[in-house]
Amino acid sequence: MTIETRRIVVDALQKAMGTFDNSELSARLNDPAGNVALSELGLDSLTGIEWCMEIETATGLELDPAVLGRLDTLSAFVAHVAGRIEAK
Repeated sequence: MTIETRRIVVDALQKAMGTFDNSELSARLNDPAGNVALSELGLDSLTGIEWCMEIETATGLELDPAVLGRLDTLSAFVAHVAGRIEAK
């Protein structure tokens, strides 16, 4: 997992969700060493699709939003995206 990939994923999340009312959660999202359970984000299916679309725009990857249901943490999702970028 690279810091750059995490930045892309977090930036895409903020574009899809808007601002976070929870400053502690926002700080953990922006901390390269921090981890957040995806369940803490309060994603609905539409926001998950928008999040993946934002990442696709930034990276040129095609992401299946269903992967969000198979992974349970932000770090796991970032690692998944980083692996897809490296395989590209």
